[in-house]
This record gives sequence, C-alpha cells and structure tokens, in this order.
Amino acid sequence: MVRIRTVLQGLTYGCVVLAVGVVAEHLENFHLLGFLGLSLLALACEQRRVVEIPRWLLNGSSLGILVLAGFRISPEVLIEPILDALVILVAIKLLEDKKSRDLLQIYLLCLFLLVGSTLISLSISFLVTLSLLLMLVTAALILLSYFAHNPEMIISRATLGKVLLQSLLMFSLSLPMSVLLFLILPRTAYPFLTFLNKTGGAQSGFTDTISL
Repeated sequence: MVRIRTVLQGLTYGCVVLAVGVVAEHLENFHLLGFLGLSLLALACEQRRVVEIPRWLLNGSSLGILVLAGFRISPEVLIEPILDALVILVAIKLLEDKKSRDLLQIYLLCLFLLVGSTLISLSISFLVTLSLLLMLVTAALILLSYFAHNPEMIISRATLGKVLLQSLLMFSLSLPMSVLLFLILPRTAYPFLTFLNKTGGAQSGFTDTISL
C-alpha cells in the first residue's frame, strides 16, 4: 500500500529536476544555488516539518522575484531573467503546503521552463526531456484527481501500477496525433519569435550610395 501524497511528491520532484536540469546551464550561479537551497529546505520541511513558512511570506517573496526579474529584462537580455525567476518561483512553490492547485502551478511552471529553454537553444535532447516530463505530468494529473478527493488516500501497488500504465498509454496515443498535426498544419516561412534573435539585414546587390 502506498499513499497518494507520497507518490505525487516523487512525481512532482521528478518534474522539477527535469525542467531545471534543462535550463541549469543558462542560469546564474546565484539563482541556481538559491534554487538548490530552497529545494533542500522544502524536502526537510516535508519530511520532518522543521519549520512552517507562512503562505503570505512566500507569496510576497514570489512577487518580489517577479519585480526584480522585470528590472533585469532588456532587449539584449530577455529570456535569461525570466528563467532565473521561474526557477526560484518553482522552489518557493515547493516550500508551500501543497494542495491540488499548488501542484498544478508547479507542473505549469515546469512546462514554462522547458518552453523557455527552446528560446535559447534547441537540441535533440529537448524531445527526450519533453517526453519524460509529459509522462510524469500525465501520471501526476491522474493521481491528482484522487488527491483532490482525499489527500490522505492509500492505494494498493497494483492500482498504482494500473494508473501509471494508463498514463503511459495516454501519452503513447498522443504521439501519433502530434505527428499528424505536424504534417497537416500549415507552416509559414517567417517564424513568430524572430524578434528574440534579431540579426543584421545584410543584402547582396548594387546600390547608388556608399556609407560606413
């Protein structure tokens, strides 16, 4: 027998590790260390209830992080401050007494981190990370329906295995549909996010004027 809360905790931290691992190389050391420190504190609080931090203090800290990130944003540096802020927000959410709404917000922040990483660099590892993250989130969302009904619910390992198998099946069925949509949806030659990586407008040809 296993507790729904314990399984959700493992899936949630798995999602966070995947999402933060993708963007870790693009984060400032200060923010990365802050994330690690807050995450370890969150684990300690969940295991031993070392200290209970008021939610109003956590919400105020989150607002302050967003304000500071807004001051750092510039046309030259746009994505990195947002990723730094999202990582700290995830760690702050881990410190809260997590209810269904808080867990959903953590999964959403993880997806935002993954999407943000594609605006900086895109490699084949993104597909692997996205697949793993979607599988974990799918399983977590199924279990979240049980958790919302009774946070202290205990289920058998056989039932847990069926839930995880169903989430894997749902994810597997979504892959052919994604490929089909990729093939049939129209695509333009002008990317929507080209303004994030502006380059000089060099052209070849002849002109009547010469300037430096």
